[in-house]
Amino acid sequence: MEEKTMMLPYENEAFLEIISEDGLTVFAKGLGLERLFFNIIKVNCELSNLVFVIGVTDDEAKYLCYELEKGKNVSQLPKIINSAYSSADRQGIYLNGGVLFITSRILVVDFLTNRVPTELVTGILVYRAHKVIESAQEAFILRLYREKNKTGFIKAFTDSPTSFMSNFCQVERTMRHLFVRKLNLWPRIRINVRESLLAKEPKVVEFYVNLSACTLAVQTSLWTVISICIKELKQSNPHLDTDDLTTENALMCKSFDKIVRIQLEPIWNELSRKSKQLVYDLKILSDLMTSLTQDDCVTFYNYVYSLRGSEKAFQESNWLFLDEAQSIFQRAEERVFGLESEKKMRFEENPKWTGVTEIVKEIEIEVSGRKENVLIVAKDETTAARIRECLCDGSRVSLMRLFEKMCKIHRWKRKETEIKDDMKEIKEEVDLETSNKLQIFVEPLKTTECFHLTQVLENFKPQYVVIYDANISCIRQLEVYQASNPEITVTVYFLVYSGSVEERRYLTTLSRENKAFELLIQEKAMMAIPEERDGKTNNDHPDLIRDPRPANQTVNPDDQNTRKGGSTSKTSENIDSRRIIVDMREFNSSLPSLIHRRGINVVPVTLQVGDYVLSPHMCVERKSVSDLIQSLNSGRLHTQMVAMARKYETPMLLIEFDHNKGFGINCSGYMSNDVSARDVSSKLAMLTFHFPQLRIMWCESSYAAAALLDELKVGKAEPDEKMVELSDDGSMPTKYNHAAHDFILKLPGINSINAFAIMNSVRDVTQLCSYSVDEINGVIQHSANAQILWNGLHLPVDKLAVKSSSVKEKKCGRKGKRY
Repeated sequence: MEEKTMMLPYENEAFLEIISEDGLTVFAKGLGLERLFFNIIKVNCELSNLVFVIGVTDDEAKYLCYELEKGKNVSQLPKIINSAYSSADRQGIYLNGGVLFITSRILVVDFLTNRVPTELVTGILVYRAHKVIESAQEAFILRLYREKNKTGFIKAFTDSPTSFMSNFCQVERTMRHLFVRKLNLWPRIRINVRESLLAKEPKVVEFYVNLSACTLAVQTSLWTVISICIKELKQSNPHLDTDDLTTENALMCKSFDKIVRIQLEPIWNELSRKSKQLVYDLKILSDLMTSLTQDDCVTFYNYVYSLRGSEKAFQESNWLFLDEAQSIFQRAEERVFGLESEKKMRFEENPKWTGVTEIVKEIEIEVSGRKENVLIVAKDETTAARIRECLCDGSRVSLMRLFEKMCKIHRWKRKETEIKDDMKEIKEEVDLETSNKLQIFVEPLKTTECFHLTQVLENFKPQYVVIYDANISCIRQLEVYQASNPEITVTVYFLVYSGSVEERRYLTTLSRENKAFELLIQEKAMMAIPEERDGKTNNDHPDLIRDPRPANQTVNPDDQNTRKGGSTSKTSENIDSRRIIVDMREFNSSLPSLIHRRGINVVPVTLQVGDYVLSPHMCVERKSVSDLIQSLNSGRLHTQMVAMARKYETPMLLIEFDHNKGFGINCSGYMSNDVSARDVSSKLAMLTFHFPQLRIMWCESSYAAAALLDELKVGKAEPDEKMVELSDDGSMPTKYNHAAHDFILKLPGINSINAFAIMNSVRDVTQLCSYSVDEINGVIQHSANAQILWNGLHLPVDKLAVKSSSVKEKKCGRKGKRY
């Protein structure tokens, strides 16, 4: 633990900078942001403090608590607050103080219900601050906190500078939602960082490996096919931004298909089948390009063989008929089976496997009998498992095992005894060459454990590290590890394909991060930050003004502040007592935050019926498009509407969609006059038929939904959360029996209008059957429906069918005479 608290000079400077003033701290990836964050938490672990930590996962919170407990030099260990704690328990924990890791949804609810003593909160630490936008839960928390607490601190941290390149002035908007005025930038090129890491540098050995002739041929063919697909996509959609749709971006960006989807999402449901298939093909080709250098020859051939053997792919993917595609299939097969002139199967070894084996042998010679720890860092667990198997049994045995599994999957006829004999022979050769002098650990970068590489470096203290896959964060973590442990001389072997896509991707990622920091530095130099940005002076911060009126609307001249552009200075006094009761589960969405922003108080309650209660007689059920389709297909929406129609006079269905994403509720693409049980639009029409009082609202965003709910509340009575809770619990008495009401609605001639008249005037069904037609007409005030109801109760089924058919004939006859 002592090693963890001993920070480097640049970390000490960043620590003092953060402690002295609130701000947003942006670190380069791998420079040790988690170490800095750990020490900030450690300083605040006092009973006299009440500090909330948001934005961290449960695993990260457990790891930080474990490290603090292991150090045994803090007076109060942090606690992890989750749904296991009741509301009363949480309120007691808040009063006891300390550092609390808490989920955003729980903290929002506790702020709104005043369980949190807001005036006593020392501060809030925000991790992954680049995700904080106006509609985020973290922004809602900070707004509620700053409304009542003007003295507490807010400190935000992130190690993703490229996230601020997405929109114009993105970092300034984030700082506004975080209520901070200072921006702290710590790139790798900063002088303080460079000097700290140069004090003790690791020894780096760049180990370049060359691709085989077959692999280079496959890579060239894939490059050509990707270029053809992009060209066809541009021709089919001339409105696309052609600056981003290049072959270079397709190869350098791992998520190139997402870039294309973002541009096509507004019209995705209107695209032709060919354009959609081209987007899917680009994703497949990008995965093939990654698999070519990342995976072994058997895995790559299995991927290609699955595509080639898929009937659906051949029917829809036109690139499979190109000459380059045939070259890909042929070369992939040649890497496994070899040429016809070769007697044995080739099983082309992965060049990096050979490189790892050579590096291990070189380390064995260098250590000369000493036991040393060697760490091999791979991309994921699958790659790490392949490396372990290769080092233990040899690459050829590993490939033959994979091929044997492939034979069983595709049911290929092959002599398994021959494979086993070859494996035994090769295993004996490997056992003669393998040595046990080194303790080798093969660890993946991407795991379910948080800060996995940091934990491995601290636990095993390796002297030799082999980077199997190029990764910026991994390289910088090794630099920090070496600078923090000057007594250890670390040798790093950097494995990379010479002149491959992998190398270019690594350089592109590095260049993109440097460009992001350059833009942030320029924006920081030109940034004009108002004095009320931190929200500590008055409620003049734009996010603290809970007023739905537009900025150009005329306000009372007495309340105007000319220095603030005419904004009102007493915003809190202008907030009325309007409120909306919101279901607890809805706080995972952004709508409650935007409703609160419009000056409406949000009351969190666990609702059994509906999501938003606007008035004693008005309730809203919110659905996204995907949730709407799923609820209609499962029948859950019908059950929800039945419950809402029983409890509220005006049930409403709010369907929220994104105007930047096109969608269609019809599979066929057009509206049909026929009602189909499989058609979503037909189900929606039948829903309105069964519930005539239901109102359906379509909103293009959460902002539009908040504005619509605000308008619906005009002139309506305020809901009472106590009455809502009683009705949901079933303890509130109801006037009618729901089962009897449903039965009455099933009778002929009865509808939602006259059903209550029958239930108010008639004691039971026996009394209803004793009524004559005139008596029924006196109750429901409709002669035709009275006759239909009397016939349904007294006439036999066969006569009733004849009578109904004669009525239809009379109607048709009258219609014929008229026209």
